[in-house]
Amino acid sequence: MAFAYTNSKGQTYYLHGREVQLNNDHQRTIYFFAKDQRDGVLNTVPDGWQVMEGRNALPVLAKQEGNGSGSKSKSARSNANGKRSNGRKR
Repeated sequence: MAFAYTNSKGQTYYLHGREVQLNNDHQRTIYFFAKDQRDGVLNTVPDGWQVMEGRNALPVLAKQEGNGSGSKSKSARSNANGKRSNGRKR
């Protein structure tokens, strides 16, 4: 049975996953929701991910908070003085 999510507007979406080839020859799984069941439909939400509803009621898959990974995105890193940095070298 495919994983289905019904949003606040009453529309049902199905979770899909697909392996894609990146430019650096790495494989990555992308996750997306569609109104119909296509190739690659998933039965469950992958471990470490959760379904959230965006501002426009579209479902998105997001990493679970508090999973203990401790990593931050480049845009959220701060230097030793506590000031935020955009990750670029000066």
